[in-house]
Amino acid sequence: MNHQSVFESVVYLGLLGLLVTLVIEAAFRASQLKWVFAGLIYATTTLWYVIDPIYTPTIYSKFTIDELDFSFAQVCVFLVGFRLLVERIPPATPTRILREIDVRQIDRGPIVPIVLIAWALLFTIGITLTNFRVLEVLFPINSRAGSVVMFGRGRFGGATGFLMSSADYSYLAVCASFGLILISTRRTSTKVLMLCLMTLTWPMFFMAGARNKALAIVVPTIMGTLLIKKWTRLQQVLFLGISGLALNTVMLIAIQFRNIGFDKLIEDNQSISRIYEGRHFGLNMTEELLHITHYQRTRQLDIEWGMNYIGNILNVVPRAIWPNKPFVGRELALLRSGTYRDDITTTISYGFIGQGVSNFGPWLGPLAPALFFSCYCRWLCRLPLKGNRSLRIFLIIFCLALLPNLGRDICLFVLWPVIFAYAGVTGYEMVKR
Repeated sequence: MNHQSVFESVVYLGLLGLLVTLVIEAAFRASQLKWVFAGLIYATTTLWYVIDPIYTPTIYSKFTIDELDFSFAQVCVFLVGFRLLVERIPPATPTRILREIDVRQIDRGPIVPIVLIAWALLFTIGITLTNFRVLEVLFPINSRAGSVVMFGRGRFGGATGFLMSSADYSYLAVCASFGLILISTRRTSTKVLMLCLMTLTWPMFFMAGARNKALAIVVPTIMGTLLIKKWTRLQQVLFLGISGLALNTVMLIAIQFRNIGFDKLIEDNQSISRIYEGRHFGLNMTEELLHITHYQRTRQLDIEWGMNYIGNILNVVPRAIWPNKPFVGRELALLRSGTYRDDITTTISYGFIGQGVSNFGPWLGPLAPALFFSCYCRWLCRLPLKGNRSLRIFLIIFCLALLPNLGRDICLFVLWPVIFAYAGVTGYEMVKR
């Protein structure tokens, strides 16, 4: 086979041009919320499907130019499909609506006490499940090398897996709200309280080594600051640059030390240089798209015709009720990683475009996530048009911040925090009525 560099793919260069064009358009039309959403989808696509072929080129040198062109063309189909759909499906909600938070509801209403009660309840349950090993939970210095976690569950769950996951995702949503309250309140006492809670709870998410949870905690605050604060463009750029550098450093630290323990960060004299010599990994959704397409062409993997999406929806059913519930993605995991001791070696993420291809084939498949994201955008854009606007603005920012996490798979594992946060908001609205 004639192995090629990714830069020899004309379609890849076309993909770069398409993304630049779409990002510029979204920036010029950012006065509407749906184009802010679209810009984040373009960023998510870049993160998972454009960076890795440059970041780790040796992985892609084993594929032929035709295979690379085919997969990059599938990414283009997604982008064009999403662009056409997002023009028509979501309403033209103005972005300025995100600045219409009623501070009185934060400072004088019951929102802060309700958040504190929810956190205290979930934290007490979680600590009880770990036999009150408080310090090891809040500051897991050993990280994955023997750490203790609240609401722990197996890879595929168990009889109580859904309950553990529900508590875990609810706790994540509550902790993420601390930062949003911090940037919205005008009371100094509330700001100090939120800072204390963030200092107490946020390190756990980073030190545990789960990057998706860490991002779900901190990104809403970064995004909320950009969307809520009436800053100049220069202030926004500076804040985003500083936040990006800080987040990149923290993530590199987590990657380098999560398997050996963070005590080595202090003991290792070369720790600083080691951090910046480290590399991010796991951005290889283009590679997975190439493999999925290859398996379909060679008839090793059948088109699922929506069963993958249905299986993800059915994850809501606990295994205590349905012991033989199918394992979503098992066939791909078997092809990609094999088995060890009669179990799958590791689970494999499809990537949101690869997941669509797995469900509906090589060309119709990329349009499935395009349709999902367009409908998701419509739901978000309609949220502030009724109900408690301040809480719904928080929910919108939280949802926007979680978009990059949907890049690996469109599944309930990513959407549960959104679902529980929405349930909390609507429950609050019902009680107030």
